[in-house]
Amino acid sequence: MPSKKKYKFSQFKVVRCDDGIEEDYIQFELIWKKKPRNRSMKCGAIAVTIAPTELNYIEHSVVDEHIRGTGIGYKFYEAVMKELGYISSDYFEASPAARRVWNKLSKNYFYQTNFFEGTITVYNRKKKTGNKY
Repeated sequence: MPSKKKYKFSQFKVVRCDDGIEEDYIQFELIWKKKPRNRSMKCGAIAVTIAPTELNYIEHSVVDEHIRGTGIGYKFYEAVMKELGYISSDYFEASPAARRVWNKLSKNYFYQTNFFEGTITVYNRKKKTGNKY
């Protein structure tokens, strides 16, 4: 099995796109800034509902196959969470890859779950990590 290429999140930028979609949604795009010719390529998107009943609810997300498994998806979710203050989703309907991202977010940030609705909300408030000897 070939090893995954290492990517730095500084090679990417997260762009908020409010135009061209419904007023109850915000779309964030992950843009890869390719160095050789200074080209840009869209390689991911997250659609977030901002309707009053489901604030900051992630409807769907996608990251191109060539960067999956590199940690870029986690950084993408983290950037969107920092922009909005918190994000939430239906945990049980998320893909296995998305669940791994939610699990990692919940280890590093404060979160809340609603057992009856099956939702998870992660807040832009880092957990303090103790000093390890």
